[in-house]
Amino acid sequence: MRGKYSIVLPIAAILSGVVLELNSLGLLGNSLPKDILLNVWPAILIFVGLDLLFSQRRLIGSLVVLFTGAAVLSTQFMPGGTNNPIWQFFLKAWPILLILFGIDWIFAGRSIINTAVIIALVIIIIYVLFAALDVPVMQKLPFNIDLKSIIPTSTFSGVLPGQGGSQPWNNNQMPAAPVSQPVPETVQPIVITPDGQVSIAIPAQQEAALNLNAASGKISLKNGGNTPQFVSGTIKLDGTETLTQNADLNGPTAQYSLHSSGNAAASDRSNWDLALSSSRTAALNAVLNSGYIKADLRSMNLSAVNIENKYGPIDVMVPRSTAATIRINASNGDIRVYIPGGTGINCSISGTGSVDFPQYSYNWSGNVLSPRRQMQNIINVEIMSNNGRVQIIESE
Repeated sequence: MRGKYSIVLPIAAILSGVVLELNSLGLLGNSLPKDILLNVWPAILIFVGLDLLFSQRRLIGSLVVLFTGAAVLSTQFMPGGTNNPIWQFFLKAWPILLILFGIDWIFAGRSIINTAVIIALVIIIIYVLFAALDVPVMQKLPFNIDLKSIIPTSTFSGVLPGQGGSQPWNNNQMPAAPVSQPVPETVQPIVITPDGQVSIAIPAQQEAALNLNAASGKISLKNGGNTPQFVSGTIKLDGTETLTQNADLNGPTAQYSLHSSGNAAASDRSNWDLALSSSRTAALNAVLNSGYIKADLRSMNLSAVNIENKYGPIDVMVPRSTAATIRINASNGDIRVYIPGGTGINCSISGTGSVDFPQYSYNWSGNVLSPRRQMQNIINVEIMSNNGRVQIIESE
């Protein structure tokens, strides 16, 4: 170091020039890729900043130059490239950095304390001028200073430009920014995911009708309690079948329909496993072309029930109490009806199939079964069986 100058910057410049010239002449071969030369050149700014700091004692100017070099280098070596926070801050603050560097240049040679005081006063004046002339400019600056601590509130009054005219303001009551209203999402009444998850939202109507029509497989129905969906569960179809859906929410009763079509011979491959919420009164219609139906109607809130299987058995567990008539039809298959304890059925049976029932509990007269004793809860059941056996079973 000699006098007020040092040899750091000259040596850095000489070495950089020598390396660049040797590389341009091809004397360095491929040992110095061009990408390194393009990416590392901002390091020269860091050398300049260090020289200003240690040789000329220019604190502010050296920090400005050092930060500039670091910001440029950050675009090459930090994740995100030009989107990294250091470079983004530099893009916003470079005018202020330029002002600080100019002030430092003017007051070079003064003491660090005197320079800092002068720079602080200049910054305060600049912010006050911006605040008095144009508030949006203050909002775009990279710093956030509470001007209430600098100038009394009463001096901040005026007119803020806005869309469709101007509005009075002060910094005690800034005009509220317009709040964008969210666009309401369209709620799909029936949602079926690619993996077969089924969800039908609870409708606004107090009554709903569910129509199921399956080509083949197994249909399993049960009570879902007070779930947030009117219908939930899964539908797994054979690869040869397709599923269509329909919803009509315009009438007094919400109407939902799920229909599968395809190869009816694949009775073991498709599976409908659905639960109905008891929060709505439901009219249930389940029709299967070939397969097996199991309907656990206990605790369901029902207004009508129709269960039909053209080829295959049907198992139905009747509810303990309902005003709905339960209709069951099996063209070619057995029907088993399970009656919970304390509940009786009045059951009319038609067709050519045989009938088994607990004779100690029921009378058989004119194709109608009725309880031998007085029951508190009586369920009305209608059964059609053309080719199969009907079994009435008392359960716990």
